[in-house]
Amino acid sequence: MSTGNTANTAPAASLPPSIIAAPYKWLDPSKIPPRPWIYGQQLLRGSVSMIIAPGGAGKTALATGMALSLVTGRDFMGSKVCGGPKKVWLWSLEDSIEELSLGVQAAASYWDISEDDQSGKLFLNSALNGDHLKLVSNRNGGLKEDFDLAEAIVSQLVENAIDVFFIDPFVSCHDANENDNKSMDAVVKLLALIAYEANCSIVLLHHTNKGFGQVDENSARGASAVVNAARSVVTINPLDGSDVKLYDIDEDKIASYIKLHDRKNNRISACRSSSYFKFESVMLKLSDGNEESVGVIVPADLEIHEVQDLTEHQIAQIQLEMDEGFCRHDPQSPKWIGRTVASIMNLDAGKKNHKILIIDQINKLETNGFIKCEIAKGKNSRDYKIYSTVDKAKAFSKSNGINNHIN
Repeated sequence: MSTGNTANTAPAASLPPSIIAAPYKWLDPSKIPPRPWIYGQQLLRGSVSMIIAPGGAGKTALATGMALSLVTGRDFMGSKVCGGPKKVWLWSLEDSIEELSLGVQAAASYWDISEDDQSGKLFLNSALNGDHLKLVSNRNGGLKEDFDLAEAIVSQLVENAIDVFFIDPFVSCHDANENDNKSMDAVVKLLALIAYEANCSIVLLHHTNKGFGQVDENSARGASAVVNAARSVVTINPLDGSDVKLYDIDEDKIASYIKLHDRKNNRISACRSSSYFKFESVMLKLSDGNEESVGVIVPADLEIHEVQDLTEHQIAQIQLEMDEGFCRHDPQSPKWIGRTVASIMNLDAGKKNHKILIIDQINKLETNGFIKCEIAKGKNSRDYKIYSTVDKAKAFSKSNGINNHIN
C-alpha cells in the first residue's frame, strides 16, 4: 500500500523462490536405463573413485594394469571392461613420463599388448615433465578453485572421448588443508563436477596416514570428507597371517602378494569383497643395451590349502614316533614333534605358512588331552621341553581324533 511519501516507502519484500515438490512417477524397472559401469562394478561414469594404500604398495602399478585392461577391452585384471575398449588418461604428479613408460611397456610385454592395441586410447601426462595440476589452492586464508583449469580438463576429456581419468597421487592435485573437511569436500566436489561434465570416471590414488597396519577406508590420509565423497573405495594390503595360513604360498614369496578390498561402494550392496594380486618381474632391454626389472601387478590364482584335522589313527602314528624320540617341543630340533605331524599331513616343516598349520595341530593335540608338554633333563643336566603321551589314540580308528575325542 502506498503512503504517498516515496522517500519513506519500504522496499517490496522479495518473493520466496518457487519450489515445487515433484510427485514420483511410477516406472517399470525394465524401462530404467542401466547404470553406466565402465570397469566391473568399481568405476562408474560421472563419479569419483579411490584406491588407498601406503607408498610403495603398488597403486601406480595397479592403475597401469587397469589402464591397459581398459584400453584393450580385455578382462585380464579380473574386472569386466563394459562395452569394449576404453580411452584412459593417466596424470602422474610424482613420476616422470620415462618412469610411467617403463610400467606401461612392462605390463604390455607381460600381457602381450602391441602398439596397435592401444593406439590413440592411452594418454600420459606428468608434473615432472611440466604438466602441473592444482585444482584448489589456499589463497589469503581462503579456498580458491581453479575453474579455468577444471574447464580445460573437461574440454580435453570430452574432445578425446576419455572414459577414465587417473590422478596419481590425489594429495598433489591441490594445496588445500588436507585435514580440513570443508577444504577436502571442495576439492572432491570439483573433481566430481569434472567427472559429471565429461561423463567419465575419475580415479584418485591416495596415500594412507602414517602408522596404520591393515588399511581400510578410515586409513586414508587427511580429512574424512575425501572418502565420504568417493563412490567407490578400494584398499591395498599385504597378506596377513590368516591369508598365509589359508593359502599355500612359499615363505620367500609372501611379500610379492597383495590383497585388494572393496571397502566402500555406494552403488551396490555387495561390497567388502577381496581379490588377490601379485607382483611379477618383467625384464626390459633399455637404451643402453642392458636389461632392467620392472614390477607388474597381475591377478593371483590362489588355491585354498585345505588341511583336515588329524584322525585318531594318525594321532596314534604320531604317538608311536614320540616313543622313538620325535617328541621335542623346539621347532629347531631335528626331533621336533612337528616333523612327524608334517610328514603325516603332507606339509613342509621348512615353510613358514605350513609351520603355522603344524603348530595349530600340535596345540589341538595338547588341548584335547592326547599329549602334554613337560620338562626333561638332558645329559648335561640342562632342562628342555618334550611332549609325552597322555591318552593313547586307537591305532585302527578312522574317526576324526581331535574333534571326536572326549577328555
